[in-house]
Amino acid sequence: MATALTPRFHASQPYGFMIAGEEVAAGDGFDAIDPSTGRVWARVGEPSETSVERAVDAARRAFRTWRRSMLSECQELLWRIAARSR
Repeated sequence: MATALTPRFHASQPYGFMIAGEEVAAGDGFDAIDPSTGRVWARVGEPSETSVERAVDAARRAFRTWRRSMLSECQELLWRIAARSR
């Protein structure tokens, strides 16, 4: 039987972004709605055009290294990220 997950946090201010390991503030955003309850559980910030460009540039730089990584290394990193987000 599926149950709704209860979020561990809620923010009245929009969440910012992480770009190349740096926290970047976000502008006004939109509500993130939990589809299982219909309730707002977070406010997600709206990125600026500059933030989007920085994020794309950072992703391109990261991909140069990531694409040469072994599958097992990628899997391990993704599992560690998932464990930290729980």
